[in-house]
Amino acid sequence: MSERLEKAIAKLRELPPGEQDAAAEWIIDYVEQLSAPGLTPEQLDEVRASLAERRFLTEEETQALYRRYGV
Repeated sequence: MSERLEKAIAKLRELPPGEQDAAAEWIIDYVEQLSAPGLTPEQLDEVRASLAERRFLTEEETQALYRRYGV
């Protein structure tokens, strides 16, 4: 753990329990966002190609995608 993070945690320990919990939730959310899966390099290439070609999904393709993912 870095020295700066150790100092931050020491400061958090001085807070009342409710505020410590709020800070903990924020930290957990932040760390989970860092490790959330992103697009693969291949998917990014597809997005860039679509944008360059100005190719977008049709209404039918969009609805099929929604059905596929239960949206």
